[in-house]
Parts: sequence; C-alpha cells; structure tokens
Amino acid sequence: MKRLYPSRLLPQSHYKNNMLVQGVTIDRFYVQRNTEKNIPIHDIYEIKESLGDHMQDSRYRNGLSMNLVGCYNRKDSRYVVDFKKGPILKDDWDWSKKTIKPWKGRYSYKKDAGYFGFLISDVLNIKKEHKLTKDGTAVGRYEISFVIEHKPIRCNYWHVEFHLYGKCLEQNGVSGKLIDLAEQKIISKSQVDRIGGMMTKEFRSILKLRSNIIQYHIPESLYI
Repeated sequence: MKRLYPSRLLPQSHYKNNMLVQGVTIDRFYVQRNTEKNIPIHDIYEIKESLGDHMQDSRYRNGLSMNLVGCYNRKDSRYVVDFKKGPILKDDWDWSKKTIKPWKGRYSYKKDAGYFGFLISDVLNIKKEHKLTKDGTAVGRYEISFVIEHKPIRCNYWHVEFHLYGKCLEQNGVSGKLIDLAEQKIISKSQVDRIGGMMTKEFRSILKLRSNIIQYHIPESLYI
C-alpha cells in the first residue's frame, strides 16, 4: 500500500512564519531526529555510543536539524524525503513561497527508520565553558550553549534548528551564534565543527527513544 506524505506536515498560508516570536517558548516540547541513513536503532546503548555518526560535527554549521513533535507524529520519521533529488523541498518557507508536497520518487516510506529525540529544555540547559581561538590566538573565554530557531521548509512546517551560541565572559567580548562569529572572522568555521563535536557528547545523557519522546498537543495559538 502506498503511503501518502502527510498533508498536516505542510506549511499553510495562515500559519505564522516563525512560531518563536514575542517571547513564545516551546521548551516543554520534544524534538526528534532521524539516524544517519535512517538505520534502525536496536537499543539506547548502541545509539549513545555512535551518536557522533548521527550528529556529525559539520552539521552544526547550518544548525542541527530536528522536527518539533506534536502535529509532527513520532512515526512521521518514516516518511523520508530525498532532498538530493528534490532540493527545492528544503528551501526555507515563508508566506511568499508556495508549499510543496513531496511527489513520487522524492520521498519513501521506511517502516524501520531509526530516530531519537530530546526534551527541548534539556538541550537549552546544556552549557559548557570553552576558550575560543583563531589561528592559535586566544579570542576569549565563552559559555557555549544552544538556541533554537523555527525554520519551516517548503514541505515541513515543523522543522527546527539548534544553533551553537557563544556568550563571551570577558569585558567587551563579542557574543553570538558561533557560525555568525565565524562569518565575522572572529573564529574559524573549523572551530565551530570542533565545538559541535564537543557538545555532541552532552546529548548522550538526555537522549530519548520511542515512547520516551512525548507527543504533546501544540496549541493552535502558537502557529496560527
């Protein structure tokens, strides 16, 4: 039986471009992410040991992609979109752009696709102090944490990203998303990767599987 891509995942013209405005928080909700190449997960110990394979260092540069669980069901991870065949499907969505539903050959249904998740507040509570450098020269002492951004794409309104954020702990230091600091030539992009690898280790203790990812109702007032 052919599985049709769920229409409830698509952005709608009456939806907000960004849910996270005017002080709105979604900390009590869960997010989930598919395993690399959608390989099945057999137990939590296996995924913890190989978490670096599924959250690769370079993925932190553009934001670590996940899906907000609510209208997006846990089992929706089985609908795997092939963005290489349909790159337009991952374009950022806003009111000026038409929703695009993945068509034949651009997605598949994989019943055994592996996924894992996190409570958003657990991710946002991760904080690590680290000295940032550029070309061997000290930039400053930073508190590294995460910020979450709602980044709907043309086939998935519930797409979010976690970005590394650096708060400078020294006077007159520059704070901001690490990728922005890299674009400003304050640090190197390779350092963003290294910090990402360091932070991946922090995800192991808060990782959730299957039934531990709770699917709460998302009030319409958050997105309409």
